[in-house]
Amino acid sequence: MSGFQLVPHLGLFVTDDHGPWWLRGSLELLAEPTYIHLDTPESDNHAGLSVLGRWVFAGNGRVRWYVEAGGGVVAGESGIPQTICNPSFLVQGGAGVLLFWSDASAVNVGSRFQHLSNASVCSLNPGLNSAVFLIGLSTFFK
Repeated sequence: MSGFQLVPHLGLFVTDDHGPWWLRGSLELLAEPTYIHLDTPESDNHAGLSVLGRWVFAGNGRVRWYVEAGGGVVAGESGIPQTICNPSFLVQGGAGVLLFWSDASAVNVGSRFQHLSNASVCSLNPGLNSAVFLIGLSTFFK
């Protein structure tokens, strides 16, 4: 199965860089309005909100790696058994890199593992696992 997602996000750094040299970085909290479209014989579209924590490792120069994890709630039309119950819950985690081209702008490239299911709210709960590739632009404000 294939599809696409639209996941703009708004983030807030809640710490400055800190920690031992091998883990030095800062914590960012993200809110992501989430739209998911799955290519199925019937329409399968979901929208909702996810919240994630992202650890952005301190970097030298214009490259900063990160790891992230979080979850959310989505609802919508369903054409497959994995998403037939509303609401569905999204649990996700991944890693990526911020590639800065200026002090306040970066290209964001990453990947996530996602698990979408109804958390046994309905009797049928087969779940749907996905590997997602992300690419985007980020702007940072002080």
